[in-house]
Amino acid sequence: MKATSTMIFSYVNTDSDSTNKNTDTMTRQEIEDIKNRLASLILDREAKLKEHDYVSAKIADGRASAKEYAEVIASKNRWAEEVNEAMSEMARLDSITPEDEGIDIGLGEEQ
Repeated sequence: MKATSTMIFSYVNTDSDSTNKNTDTMTRQEIEDIKNRLASLILDREAKLKEHDYVSAKIADGRASAKEYAEVIASKNRWAEEVNEAMSEMARLDSITPEDEGIDIGLGEEQ
């Protein structure tokens, strides 16, 4: 697994118990909490990518070289990878049946 994947999971796992939890057996609330954190990460990284779009434009126009902006380009590549991995993880979470799915909590059916 890549270092970025480790970062994604450290970002979504905020308590020590969840780092050892099998992510295929989670409650609906746990799944939603992780998806919310992933969505936040995606928004943050997409904002950073947009914030640095000027670099691509400068290089394309010949006003700068890729060598001058090597660190920014590396960061943009990492952010894009993190977005893709977070989106993949959200899709995977969508396929999980929550362990509390179908549990009757005693509220009765709405009429």
